[in-house]
Amino acid sequence: FANRRKQKQPKRMSVSDSFDTEALRTFEAMASRLHMGGRSIARAAKVARTIADIEHHDLVTKDDIVEACSYRGRGHG
Repeated sequence: FANRRKQKQPKRMSVSDSFDTEALRTFEAMASRLHMGGRSIARAAKVARTIADIEHHDLVTKDDIVEACSYRGRGHG
């Protein structure tokens, strides 16, 4: 157990650090319009980051957010 306590925890990136300004505005609007809760927002942000990585974007773009939100299950809103 002692070794586990000494290990560094991975640094968490905030959404604002990895999303461009237009993407943030779009994400806030979509989250509000789709009545997304905290877990849904976190999940969509992770999916958007993955899409951006696949597309070799340094920052998540508006298009990445729109695509990520389009993958939500049909039972939502």
